[in-house]
Amino acid sequence: MSMKRTNVYADPEDLAIIKEAAKRRGIGEAEIIRQGIHLAAMANRVWEEPMFSRTFEGPVIIVVADTPGLLAALDSSHSEHGAANEAIMAAGLLVMSPLLLAELDHMATRELGRESALSAVDDLRRWMSRGRVVIPEITEDHLGAAQSVRVRYRALDLDLADAVNVALASDYDTDAILTLDRRHFRAVRPLGRYKSFRVLPDDLLI
Repeated sequence: MSMKRTNVYADPEDLAIIKEAAKRRGIGEAEIIRQGIHLAAMANRVWEEPMFSRTFEGPVIIVVADTPGLLAALDSSHSEHGAANEAIMAAGLLVMSPLLLAELDHMATRELGRESALSAVDDLRRWMSRGRVVIPEITEDHLGAAQSVRVRYRALDLDLADAVNVALASDYDTDAILTLDRRHFRAVRPLGRYKSFRVLPDDLLI
């Protein structure tokens, strides 16, 4: 992919964080900055067609998704289908942990049938190819952060997928989680600069 040179002003504290992260991950600072620019572009892009079936008129955001939220968007008979679809339409970028793939396929097969499950995976492939959905690699840092969350909120008995989603939300600097697991994500505090999660679809207009 060809690159175009540009100059930007940045907060010194942000640059210090980038410098430390680049050293920890063994990559160049410019690569992290390029990733950040791409995320900003995806979060503000106006899409010509919906993710699944509906149109959302509000501002686009980066949304980390969990399995029940995705399944509700896919299942037209689900009581929260419309609201979950609206939440997905609000996502300029939908972030999915790879831990969700097998779970989503299993649950979709069980609740919607094999053909619907196959169609769901094809939808994800199509939107990944267009940059609308990203399934990031889970690193040791993600797992370490997730384990810390599980220890801190031991009474909630969080599963690994939920805790990894907390880590991914920090990684992508977002407070938006597509989930029907309201009890857990109302109780857990984000790892980054936010005080609480926006639990979608409930908090879509906040």
